[in-house]
Amino acid sequence: MHGTVGRVPAETFWLSTSDGLRLEAVVDRTDDPLATVVVLHPHPHYGGDRHNHVVQAVRQELATTGCAVITFDFRGVGRSEGTHGAQGEERLDAQAALEAAEFHYPDVPRVLCGYSFGALVAAGAGAPDLAGVVLIAPPLSETTAAPPFDTGPVLVVAPEFDQFCPPNRAEPIVRSWTNAEFVVLGESDHFMASGAGAAAALAAAFVRRVAER
Repeated sequence: MHGTVGRVPAETFWLSTSDGLRLEAVVDRTDDPLATVVVLHPHPHYGGDRHNHVVQAVRQELATTGCAVITFDFRGVGRSEGTHGAQGEERLDAQAALEAAEFHYPDVPRVLCGYSFGALVAAGAGAPDLAGVVLIAPPLSETTAAPPFDTGPVLVVAPEFDQFCPPNRAEPIVRSWTNAEFVVLGESDHFMASGAGAAAALAAAFVRRVAER
């Protein structure tokens, strides 16, 4: 079975972006991973970093599922170089992490997952050849374009009581996208004090489905 043997302790490493920055990252490795998953954290200006409880819940669930998982601090966060760039530059950060995933685990399905601000970055990253994309509590608006992915389905997890983008606003936007699945996460708001585990389980189930196709 994928990822059942050979798991080693998480290790810190450095990503190199196309515009010359070094970003601090952590990889949970395993032999024969089901998939490699890059998980993007919420907004740096509101305390978001790779240690966020939703990011960590997703990371732990995916690692248990048999995935190799990369989490990292966006530019300007923690020990990562640079300054916050309001999504555009952070897409370069996501691309650097996906390239690292491909380097460490070539020919293994790759999935991009983001929470809140990280979900917006994931939706706009435009990385080719992804097996799938997971957007958790994305603060969508009517101007949000469909994710520019050539391949792979998209899972959108919308908290029932999201203060920034409730399901009745998010669902019509997602409905216009190709190959997108929309799930309402009951009894949870945008900050997911009680919903992180449920969101992580949904993400892991989705990754299993798309990786085993």
